[in-house]
Amino acid sequence: MDEGNKMYQVSCDDVACGFTIKGRDKDELVMVLKMHAKNKHSLDAADEEIQAKIKEV
Repeated sequence: MDEGNKMYQVSCDDVACGFTIKGRDKDELVMVLKMHAKNKHSLDAADEEIQAKIKEV
């Protein structure tokens, strides 16, 4: 399968929050989840921490 056709997903660690994002660009997923963590939970998440949680779907 072509790398561009793969879909990825990452979710907020706060289970009660329920925020999940899917996309084809891992860097974009990292950016969006970092913004979510900062804006909704006042947390600074590390890129590497988020990258490790991205799953192929």
